[in-house]
Amino acid sequence: MTIQKAIQPLLDEGLLVASHRRGTFVAEKVHAILDATLTEEPNPLVQDGAEVDMTRHFEGFTIGVIGSFAFHADMGDQKNWENLDSWSARMIRGLINETEDLGGNTEVYNLHGTSEEENSPIVQAVEQAIDAGAKCLVFVDVHGYKEYEKVIPALVAKFDVPYLVISGSHLSEHGPRVCIDEQQAGRVAASHLLQAGYRKIVALPLYDFVWEHMRLKGAQQVAGPALVLPSAADIELLRPAYGHLRMPTRPERTQVHIEIIDRIVNFDSLEPGEWAVLMPNDPSAVPLHSVLQQLDIKPGRDLGLIGFDDHSYASLLGITSVGQPLTQIGITAARLLHEAVRDGLDSVQAIVRCRVAARASTQRHPRGAKKL
Repeated sequence: MTIQKAIQPLLDEGLLVASHRRGTFVAEKVHAILDATLTEEPNPLVQDGAEVDMTRHFEGFTIGVIGSFAFHADMGDQKNWENLDSWSARMIRGLINETEDLGGNTEVYNLHGTSEEENSPIVQAVEQAIDAGAKCLVFVDVHGYKEYEKVIPALVAKFDVPYLVISGSHLSEHGPRVCIDEQQAGRVAASHLLQAGYRKIVALPLYDFVWEHMRLKGAQQVAGPALVLPSAADIELLRPAYGHLRMPTRPERTQVHIEIIDRIVNFDSLEPGEWAVLMPNDPSAVPLHSVLQQLDIKPGRDLGLIGFDDHSYASLLGITSVGQPLTQIGITAARLLHEAVRDGLDSVQAIVRCRVAARASTQRHPRGAKKL
């Protein structure tokens, strides 16, 4: 039991991977990871063994923050970010507070998830930020712009200002960035489900975004053949309704979920505690959780359920989720830009770990636990 307690946090962080039959191993590739755990006094950013000089090199600097934080709103509605989705708001709040501590200020430019249309909304937002006096730029994952990371370097180069991308990409990509290790998030999710005792995992790929592919890839690394994907035809049924991440949830979507999961799991002969469902994020896990209860299938006891991003409503409903230390990501972004301004760096990078928030939806049926 002592060894298991020591190993579990390393599994949760993706530093170890567990195979049901073979044992527990060091992860194939362990990154140099920035420990972004939130504490009362966040640890100073460390690079090459030396603490970052935290003097106020940002005095008089304005950081323009550009991202798509909501939909169906005007570009001019930039001050309303605190009322937008908490995922972005918590990250921006950390960035703003740290920037102010370093002597600067922040302006937020909301693209509202608008479509790509020659990337004109991104161009417009950058020009507005520069015209308003922004000396640095931060780009938060821009949903709906699959190629936006390729557009940004050339766009920013015209203005010769330091910038940073916060994304779910990886450090092998070029350019300054704070990366959320989405692949590690997938490994953590699958490790948690297997350690909880579920033997098979259904993954529903809904969005066809890079972050989703990386989460799924990480889960496959850990679960191997225990991870089951719908057929290509079923994926084609799932994805049209999810063409845009910000579209509201509709009942017919969840009905399609249920039909496809039933084809794989077979609810009529469901063995309690054998299967778990891995959803790409919490907004898709929440309606599924509700419908499972309507079908008298208890999440956790009968069918495990896990999501990502740790939204507040996942916590309220008892849905296990893999979350990022969002406030600390914002703090880290501010500090990296601070370092770039101070030292003239143009390729500062950091990666942050994701962690499981374990709740009732992955607490297995005692009968199934005894059988295992």
